[in-house]
Amino acid sequence: MGVHPTPMAFPEVFTALQQGTVDGQENPITVIVATKFWEVQDYLTLTGHVYSPAIVLGSPVLLDGLNEEQRGWFQQAADASVKATRDEVTRLEKEGVALLRENGMTVTTDVDKTPFQKAVEPAYKVYTDQYGDEMLKRIRGSSC
Repeated sequence: MGVHPTPMAFPEVFTALQQGTVDGQENPITVIVATKFWEVQDYLTLTGHVYSPAIVLGSPVLLDGLNEEQRGWFQQAADASVKATRDEVTRLEKEGVALLRENGMTVTTDVDKTPFQKAVEPAYKVYTDQYGDEMLKRIRGSSC
């Protein structure tokens, strides 16, 4: 794809963009907004290549100590948490993209993902050979 990833300490990224040491950076919308990268970066492409879920966990010690009704409450709370988190992330990203555009950044949302998908295809075989294909089918079938 013609890029050369460069690991860099995050506090150096703004200056590196400003001075042309690097041409771009990859971070969540909320980070790009918080750091005002629009001051040193003209373009943003929303490829959707990362999904970072927040998960709710309960140890067997906790869950095994709950009766059926309490487990139901735990599940209801977890489901509500998932919805609230996804709603908040969606809101923050939508507002963030609007703010980036307001501050002059060109935001591209119509991305041909086919070349990216083809580039990672060999990795699928490695993981499906080792772990099976059930999770991959779930991921490919999800709307996330």
